[in-house]
Amino acid sequence: MANRFWVGGTDTWNSTAGSKWSTTSGGAGGSSVPGTGDVALFDANSGASTVTVDSPNGAGVVTVQTITLTGFTGTLDFATNDNNVTCSVGGVGGTSGAFTLNMGDGTWNMTGTGASVWTLHNGMTLNAGASTLNILSTSTGANVNFANKTYNIVTVSVTNASGGQVNSQGSGTTFASLTLGSTEGKFNFIPVAMTVTSTFTVSGTASNQIGVVPASGVTVTLTGATATATWAAFHRITASGAAITATNSFDLGGNSNVTISAPSVGGGTVGVIGG
Repeated sequence: MANRFWVGGTDTWNSTAGSKWSTTSGGAGGSSVPGTGDVALFDANSGASTVTVDSPNGAGVVTVQTITLTGFTGTLDFATNDNNVTCSVGGVGGTSGAFTLNMGDGTWNMTGTGASVWTLHNGMTLNAGASTLNILSTSTGANVNFANKTYNIVTVSVTNASGGQVNSQGSGTTFASLTLGSTEGKFNFIPVAMTVTSTFTVSGTASNQIGVVPASGVTVTLTGATATATWAAFHRITASGAAITATNSFDLGGNSNVTISAPSVGGGTVGVIGG
C-alpha cells in the first residue's frame, strides 16, 4: 500500500501522472497515479482546488483502497464523468474541511475490511446525484457517518459470518432509498433520526437477522413512504408516515407504528449488540 497526496491544484484525476501526485502531503509532484493498492488523499495542502475525476483506472472506473478528504477545502468531482468507484479497504472519509464531494450517477462500492467505510462530517457539502452507494463491509464494527446529508440509493450490509454492527451517525439524513441486507452474519444497524423518501427495506434471513436498534435509551424516528422488513428486530423505533411492516421478525419493545409478525418457527436467537 502506498499513499498518494493530491498536489496538482485544479486539474483532472485521470491516468496521467504528471505532477499531480506526491508521496507526502504538500510534497513534490511526479509520483504515480493511485491504483488498486493505494490510498488517495486530499488534504489541507491540496488547496481549494477542483479535481475532476476521469477514469484514472480505465473504463470510467476509480479503484483504490481508500479516499481520504480530511482537511480538504476544494471539490472532488465525480459527476462530470459519472465514474464508478470501488474502495477495497477503508472507504471514503473526511472528518474536517469544507470540501465538496460530487458523487455523480455512478455506483460506489465500499467493499473493505476497515472500520470506517463512509465517514463524512456536517461541515462538508455532498451532492449525491443519481448515485448508488453500496456499503458492503466485512468489518465486525463498521462506522458509517452519513453526516446529515441527502443520498440517492443506499444499501448497507455486513458480510461477516460473525456479524457486527453498523453505527449510522448523522441525525437528519435523507435517503431516496435505503436497503439493509444480510446473507452472512447477524448485524445491528444503529440509526439516528432519518427520512427515506421512497422505499426502506430490511432483508435478513432466518439465520442472519438484522437489528434496527438505536443507541441505549434512545428512541429514533424513521420517516418514510414504503417500509418493509423480514427477519429483522426493532427496538425503540417510531415510524412516521407509512408504518413499517415486518414479517418473521422480532419486537424488542418501545416501537410505534411498526407492525411485527413473529416467525412461526425457527429464527434462532436474536443477537442484539448494545441497545
